[in-house]
Amino acid sequence: MDLQVISIAGSEFKYPIADYVSQLVRGKRNETYPDIPLSSETRYSALLILLIVIMLESYLARIRHFDKSTDARKKKHASTYLASLKGCKRLARRFNEVYLLRNAIAHNHVFEYGKSLQLNGDLNFRNFKVDTSWQGERDPLVYSKYVKAGKRLEPRTTILGLRVVPGRMGREDVLVVFELVYQILLQLRKKKYLDLTIDWSVPYQPIGQKRKLLSFPFWDLINEIRKVTK
Repeated sequence: MDLQVISIAGSEFKYPIADYVSQLVRGKRNETYPDIPLSSETRYSALLILLIVIMLESYLARIRHFDKSTDARKKKHASTYLASLKGCKRLARRFNEVYLLRNAIAHNHVFEYGKSLQLNGDLNFRNFKVDTSWQGERDPLVYSKYVKAGKRLEPRTTILGLRVVPGRMGREDVLVVFELVYQILLQLRKKKYLDLTIDWSVPYQPIGQKRKLLSFPFWDLINEIRKVTK
């Protein structure tokens, strides 16, 4: 018997996401500088942000596949397509900043800046520059649109306050991205664009427990990250 299959990666990302969250929440920071992510944290943060955003993109791709009414010019990228869907414009404005992080990681944007550590633990940044030409960034001025890069301040996005340099991303950024992606998927379900369940479970060992649970609610991973985030 022949079957017609519509396949996306989608929910398959939930398993590595759970694995990386387990590593992220068990990472430590230097008590002297508690606001600065260490390299052991940033590597998991960048991977999680990329996987979480790609997971959402997968579901948007499926919705787009069945969408025969939207202008084709708005179907080429996840950010513009999301903005074209009724009831999603406010979320899409925030997603633009998350999509910027996704591209910084996936397209390997090259960042150049100076920094110095002050005695009180603050980091001063200067001369922030970014090369977006690698792998064809659609808008060479995208960082000036969505990023604050003031004198001595770490470059962060305007609305969500996300760190934009992959080697600086931490659990705070993962938390914001994870929460926003969940809100978007809930809205897509509410507006009946998405007809698939997102009530997933994953194997996971919660903070403070000695055993891994075989069926842990996937979206409760957000609360796990929140437990270790100020």
